[in-house]
Amino acid sequence: MPISHKIKDGAIFVADCHINKERKDSFLLFIEKIKQEKPPQLFLMGDIFDLLVGGVKSLIQKNQEIIHRLDSLDIEVFYFCGNHDFALEPIFKNIKIFNRHNQPQIFLYEDKKIALSHGDLWIDKRYEFYIKTIQNPFVLKSLIFLNSLMSDFLVKKICNYNKSKNLCKNIKDFKDIAKERVRHYKDVDLIIEGHFHQNCKFIFDDKIYINLPSFACGRKYMVFEDFSLKLKN
Repeated sequence: MPISHKIKDGAIFVADCHINKERKDSFLLFIEKIKQEKPPQLFLMGDIFDLLVGGVKSLIQKNQEIIHRLDSLDIEVFYFCGNHDFALEPIFKNIKIFNRHNQPQIFLYEDKKIALSHGDLWIDKRYEFYIKTIQNPFVLKSLIFLNSLMSDFLVKKICNYNKSKNLCKNIKDFKDIAKERVRHYKDVDLIIEGHFHQNCKFIFDDKIYINLPSFACGRKYMVFEDFSLKLKN
């Protein structure tokens, strides 16, 4: 995969904010902090919204304030689509979007290669079938049309289900899961993922694996400095 981007010291990484009505204000404060401190880069590592899908007008309208503020940031912003937010190209005009099929992306820091993805790759066959189906353009258009006929019933159902999830649970034996995931990443020095909400770091042979914290759990994010990530809240 060609390398076309570099990570800069001071870059901010945030993942799994799962913005909904209850979490909106805390993320608006985060955006205000970004505007004031003006870091060189912002990496949105997926599931920033509890549900945001391009083409679903009600979701876009509901999240319009945050969409506008993110798109208006006067810094370099990269958005790695997750399983809760995808088909985002029509929504954001000034943000570089990486869809799931374009992940992982390889970024460069000095002579080091860094793999970035939301993290929902290589889960299992059942999940892979589900996510590829739901994000298929034809299926997605059909579901959007069906949802409009049903007065937003599907969206409301999904949003209510998402609210019932425990986003802050520890995954038992996650080190073993991380070790298996690292096997998929070839010829890189550092791997940064979200999705699992585990806020942890492991070293396997010559590779460093970092799973980002969920912003929804304690408003935590990370700052990149000297080939490492430092936790902030």
